[in-house]
Amino acid sequence: MPKAADIGGKRLISLAPDAWLKWVTQSPDVLAKEILASEFQWISR
Repeated sequence: MPKAADIGGKRLISLAPDAWLKWVTQSPDVLAKEILASEFQWISR
């Protein structure tokens, strides 16, 4: 059975990818270059 999609998380990342990366990595110097295709959007928790 497929997992439910976290639409809210995907929306937040797409609105501010640089801010999301800085929060996840705790690195103020990181910048997003591009958003990968949807098959790479699943992150196992």
